[in-house]
Amino acid sequence: ALGRPVRDELSAGRWAIAATLVVAAAVALAYGDLVALLGTLSYGALAASLTPVFALGLAWPRATARAATASIVVGLGVHLALEAVARLAHPPFLAPPASAALLGLLAGLVTLVAVSFADRGEPAALPTEIAEALD
Repeated sequence: ALGRPVRDELSAGRWAIAATLVVAAAVALAYGDLVALLGTLSYGALAASLTPVFALGLAWPRATARAATASIVVGLGVHLALEAVARLAHPPFLAPPASAALLGLLAGLVTLVAVSFADRGEPAALPTEIAEALD
């Protein structure tokens, strides 16, 4: 733990879980809408970062690993940045249905396509089992 040897890893793990539980309970009691906020952030982050990769990246032969990585980073970054802006400033362009998750998803999708076309390397070949399943 933090570069130091731990004598009893099981006990250290249990204490870490207990401390996390206490902190999480304190934060949940202090903020009434925390569970809704965490749900919104987690599902939005999942959609913004992984949907373009799963929807297009696995089915499009031109998609590259570099493009998929860039798509995840950009989608997640845009989503988190816009969520922070929405919580602090309440701009009208983030009113429903144009949510931060949707805009992050679109940014990730555009990034996946743009980086795939800009990448000069050959796309990685799919394993034969996956290629046969997609056909």
